[in-house]
Amino acid sequence: MDADSQPTHQVDPAILARARELRRPLTPAEQKVWQRLRGKQLYGIKFRRQHPIFRFILDFFCYEHRLVIEIDGDSHRQPDQILYDQARTEWLQQARFAGHPFHQS
Repeated sequence: MDADSQPTHQVDPAILARARELRRPLTPAEQKVWQRLRGKQLYGIKFRRQHPIFRFILDFFCYEHRLVIEIDGDSHRQPDQILYDQARTEWLQQARFAGHPFHQS
């Protein structure tokens, strides 16, 4: 596999559809972050938004650097969402992704 190719992985069609739904509209916080990340504006790094991986949808993801940015707002304070976020964080750490959620207040 050359440097520009990426491994393919199957994504559950329901998760892929949900990721596409989440791309519009972005929350105000996501819009601010996306304006700074899009088009390789941050150190020439390519980010994707609302990217499905495994059973999770990541707010912003850079494949090349295995970097994840999560913007966790009010909806992430619900009990079900807290469990989902914990599972996501554990899976990302085990898969050796770098990242940290940013909590909106």
